[in-house]
Amino acid sequence: GVGDVTIVKQALPEPLHKELKALADAYPDEIEYLPEKGAVRWKADLLFPLGSDQVSGSTETLKKFAGIVSSPAATGFDVIVIGHTCTTPIRKPETLAEHKTNWHLSAHRSISIMQLLAGEGVSQGRMGVMGYGEHRPIADNTTNEGKARNRRVEIYLVPANTVQSVSRAVYQVEDMGLTFVRPAETQIPG
Repeated sequence: GVGDVTIVKQALPEPLHKELKALADAYPDEIEYLPEKGAVRWKADLLFPLGSDQVSGSTETLKKFAGIVSSPAATGFDVIVIGHTCTTPIRKPETLAEHKTNWHLSAHRSISIMQLLAGEGVSQGRMGVMGYGEHRPIADNTTNEGKARNRRVEIYLVPANTVQSVSRAVYQVEDMGLTFVRPAETQIPG
């Protein structure tokens, strides 16, 4: 039999999709491309020592990713770096001094990756960082294998300025058909 055919909605334009897929195909042990999310996922253990936000692993894939993000194919997209940890609490005093919780560690790792991308020429104005700590697992935290999968960095490409669009004077909640105008903002005629 032929097996099931899965049609995955692709979040990014074809040229960008192809470049990211080719990058992931070339480095299957390091990264995973999530076409439906417009994201690339790195295994954190390949980038960082346990409990650290200092990049010490190979940065070749990150540098190649920076090249793709800086190419004409990615014009109009912002770069959101998101760090995740497993559930193992931070116990070493020297690690706790740097990262009070896994949440801090995940955010600090995101900042380290953002700085590396900036060093490769990606404009800081296009980048944002987030950390979810241990709160968005993709695997079972009761096994070492699961914990290793949960320690990860994901980088999403999103249409430029979508993350800050709610900071404009007028914004819409499309599902409810509502428009809000904040007080003391210039009224838009309509």
